[in-house]
Amino acid sequence: MLAAAVVSGGASYVYLIVVAQAVGPIEYSTFSLFWSLAVITGLGLFLPVEQELARLGSTATSTGRRPLGLVAGVTVLVVVLAALAASAAVIALSGAPTADAGLLVMAVAGALVGYGMHYPVRGVLSGLRSLSRYAIVLAAEGALRILLALVVALLVPDALLALSLVVALAAAGSALPFLWTAIVGLRGVRTSWLSFGAGVGRLVVAALVVQLLLNFPPVVAFLASDGGDTAIPGVLLAALTLARIPVFVYQAMQAAVIPSIAAHAARGESRRARRLAFGAAGAGFVAATLWTAVLALLGPAGIRLLFGERFAVDSTTLVLVGAAVGTLLVAIILSDSVTAVGGHGAASVIWVVAGTLAVVGALVSPDVVVASTLPVALAAALAAVALALVLGARTRRAAGRMDADEDEGRRTT
Repeated sequence: MLAAAVVSGGASYVYLIVVAQAVGPIEYSTFSLFWSLAVITGLGLFLPVEQELARLGSTATSTGRRPLGLVAGVTVLVVVLAALAASAAVIALSGAPTADAGLLVMAVAGALVGYGMHYPVRGVLSGLRSLSRYAIVLAAEGALRILLALVVALLVPDALLALSLVVALAAAGSALPFLWTAIVGLRGVRTSWLSFGAGVGRLVVAALVVQLLLNFPPVVAFLASDGGDTAIPGVLLAALTLARIPVFVYQAMQAAVIPSIAAHAARGESRRARRLAFGAAGAGFVAATLWTAVLALLGPAGIRLLFGERFAVDSTTLVLVGAAVGTLLVAIILSDSVTAVGGHGAASVIWVVAGTLAVVGALVSPDVVVASTLPVALAAALAAVALALVLGARTRRAAGRMDADEDEGRRTT
């Protein structure tokens, strides 16, 4: 499973580099809006659907009278249409030329359809405990994305739409062999519209805001350009690609850390859960700080080496992007920890406030690079403090209840 996750995550880096080398900074700026919208909707909307399908499938517990397959299918259709409408509105607000806007809408529509197959299939396979098939889907999506991108870049290097549609083809192609398995796996499990919607909804809010903040720099830069021919969004996406490496490392380790926190909390070992959570957050802070220093020293040369000489970025920009992503990493670790101890609602509220503050900060900042990065760093820092307070309060209360129960037990014996 870890190897499949590495292939999938690494494929994103290879894909972005191939596209950048093929189209250049100006076209890559247009691509940056597509990629950001695809990632925000994919991980912000469809990943929660996967997680809820996995939860229901693993318990095989019926919570209503509707077939789970029907409810999940309709939910995915609604999510696809709503995400496409929202993405089209963002593209229209960007002021992109008509030709670019049409290209972006088609590319996003393709990605949404592909994700509408990919993530639900993964969710069912996870619920069935078919981890080998899950790993195949995960790795196949990454391998297909690299292979198709290289083929398109060699045959039609300037075809931005074709390079963008690679995301859709890889997502759908990796899930298609297991689509029937997923359909059969949903048989017998029933739910209700309200139950499934509530399960997905409690995960969507935080996931959407987190993905928005992680992809904030190119989105804000593209919207600020008002459809003009500028390389800034593409350059910021290149910088973000390098800056997010610590996040990728954490995501690969997440499956080992967060379940341990949840297990300690479930056994009443709240102090151990708290120590592990804050230890993980501290490790994330150290890793992000060191990586930001590396970006400041070697980042400009690394960008030119990987993305090409046309992608010039200075150390100050890389430090700003690295600081924003690093602060977000700490907040994400704390948020996952809060969720692991049952604080879904609190985490969602904190992320909504953080997202709102970041948007307001971007609106009042006169400089594009600063507007794309500094508000994220400040909002994430506030979110991290709030999440740490919530985590501490919840684990202390749980530990207090445990101690009280033990005292009561001793008195009665």
